[in-house]
Amino acid sequence: MEGLQNQHKCPQYKELMEENKELRAALAKLVVELEELKGERNVHLPTKHKSKFNLNIRLCVLELIGLEVATAKIRPVIEAVGKHLFDYVFAAGDLPSRSTCQEIADQGQIIAKQYMRKRIHESSAIGVHKDGTSRKRRKTIDATILTDSGEAFFLGFNVVASETGKAISENIVQSLNSTMGNSSIKATAGKIKYTMSDRAANEKKSNRFLSEWRTDLLGKDCTPVQDFFCMAHVLLGFQADCLKHLKSVQQKLAPEGKMGRDRVKVYKIFKKDQATSRMCSAVSSAFGPVGEHFGVREKWEAFCEKEGVVSTVQNFKDNRFNGLFALAASTCLHREHFLHVLSLVEEPNKKLAALKEDLQDQDLMNLMLGLGIMYLKVTRPFWDVITSTKTTYLELGPTIKKLLDEFEKAGRKPEIILLENSFPSLGKYRNATRFEEIIPKQLTPGLWLALSELCKAFSSTMNHQLADFLSQNVTPEAIVSTKFAPANNLICERNFGDLDSSQHRRPSASFFHHNTVHALKRHRRHIATWLSSMAKPEQLQIWEMVRKKAPASRKHHQAEQNF
Repeated sequence: MEGLQNQHKCPQYKELMEENKELRAALAKLVVELEELKGERNVHLPTKHKSKFNLNIRLCVLELIGLEVATAKIRPVIEAVGKHLFDYVFAAGDLPSRSTCQEIADQGQIIAKQYMRKRIHESSAIGVHKDGTSRKRRKTIDATILTDSGEAFFLGFNVVASETGKAISENIVQSLNSTMGNSSIKATAGKIKYTMSDRAANEKKSNRFLSEWRTDLLGKDCTPVQDFFCMAHVLLGFQADCLKHLKSVQQKLAPEGKMGRDRVKVYKIFKKDQATSRMCSAVSSAFGPVGEHFGVREKWEAFCEKEGVVSTVQNFKDNRFNGLFALAASTCLHREHFLHVLSLVEEPNKKLAALKEDLQDQDLMNLMLGLGIMYLKVTRPFWDVITSTKTTYLELGPTIKKLLDEFEKAGRKPEIILLENSFPSLGKYRNATRFEEIIPKQLTPGLWLALSELCKAFSSTMNHQLADFLSQNVTPEAIVSTKFAPANNLICERNFGDLDSSQHRRPSASFFHHNTVHALKRHRRHIATWLSSMAKPEQLQIWEMVRKKAPASRKHHQAEQNF
C-alpha cells in the first residue's frame, strides 16, 4: 500500500496514465478500421449488369486478346491477377467463359474497325500498302492504310484463289468498304495519294485496276496517285545479282568453279549451291542463335564468354533482306574464332567438317570478304536510309542517282572502295562498327575481281529495278502530297510475320479470328483510350451495336472461307 501511495505522489504518474489511455483508444480505433477493411475485402465485386458483363470486363478481355492470350486462358489469367495482387477470389460465373470471350473477340474486330474508320475519316491524306504471300497453301493478301499523321491501320488478311492483279485490287476495295462503309468510301478514295507494294507484275497490274476504280468513283475530281515500290526489296535484287556475278568469279578463280568443300570428293553428294550463299547458311546454322542440332552453339557461346568476344552471327532466315551480306561480314570478322572452336570438336560431323573446309579456302574467303565489305560500305547504310522515319520515298531520287554513278565508278576501280568515303551518297548514314576490322590495307587479285563484279551487280540491279525511279521527273506538288510515304513496305512484312506467329499459336483458328487478334494487337491501347474517353451511354450504345453485328459478320466470313 505504501508503494502505491508513493506512485500516486510521483509527478509523472498522471501523464503516463493519460498517455496509456490515449494509446488504448487509438488501438481500439485501428481494430475497428481493420475489421471494416476485412469486411470490404469480402464484398462481392460486381462484374455484370442485367446478365451482361460490365464494360471494364469487356475492355480487359479485348486487351488480353490483343496481347495474344488464348480465349480459353483469359478467365484463369484474370483470376490469378485478382488472387495474387488484390487478394480477391472471383466467384463462379463472375468472369466470362471461353465461348463468351470468343464472342467479345468477334465484337472487338468491329470496334477496331469503328476506331479505324474514325481516324481515317479525320485524316486529310492516306496511302495504301499491300502485299501478298502464301501461307499453308493459301494465297493471302494484306492491306494496310497509312495516314498523313503516321498512323498505320490494318484492314485485314484475305484468302484468294489466285493472286492476280484484279484479285488484289478487289481485295483492297472490299477491305476499304468493310472498314469505311459505303457512305464514306468516296471520300476515302479521294484521300489516297500513293500505293506501296513490291515490283511484281501482278502488283503493278493491281495499281492500274485501282486507278480505274478511283476514276469511275470520283469522275472529274479524281487526282493522280503515285505508285511506289518497296526499296527494301531492292536488297533482294542486290543479293540475287551478286550471287550470279560471284558464280562467274568462281569459274575464273577455281578449276571448274569448285571452292571449299566442293574440292573434297567426300562431299560430292552434298547439294551444289553457290559457295558464298551455302557458307552463310552453314555459319548461321552452326554458330547462330537458332543452334541447330549438328552445330556448336554451346561451344561458341562458351568461347565468347571466356575470351570476351561479342558474337555478331545472326539467324540467316530472320533477315532475308540483308542476311547474306551481314553473315558474310560476320564470317570474315570471326573466321579465326570459328576455326578455333571447330578444332575443339573431337568427332565433327560432315556438316561441320565441310564448313571447316570452306573457312580454310582463301579463294572462297575472298568472295565472302567482298560481300562483307559491301555490307559495311553499302547495304547496311542503305538499309538505314530506307528504314529511317526521316526518309520519304520521293526524296530518295538524288541519293539513288548518285549511288548508281558511284557503283559504275567503283566497278572500274575497285581499289577506291577501301577509301573511307568511297560511297559519298551514303556517307552520312554510315556509322563506325566492329566490321571496320575486316577491311584490308590493299586488294588481292581475287578480292579485286570480286569487288569489281559486285559493283557491276549492284549497278545491274539498280538499272533493272529502279529504271522508272531514275527517269521520273518529280514535281514539288508530288513531294508535298506524299511527304508521309516511307521508302519501304515493311508494314505489310511485319503483318505477315505476326500472321505466322498467330497461326503457329492457333493452327486451327479461322482467318476471321487471326484478323481480330491482329487488329486488337495493333490498336488495343488506342481503342481502350478511345472507349474510355466516351460517356457511359455512348459506350453502351457502341457495344449494343457490335453485339448485333458480330454474329452476322462471322457467318459471312465463314461462308466466304467455305466457298
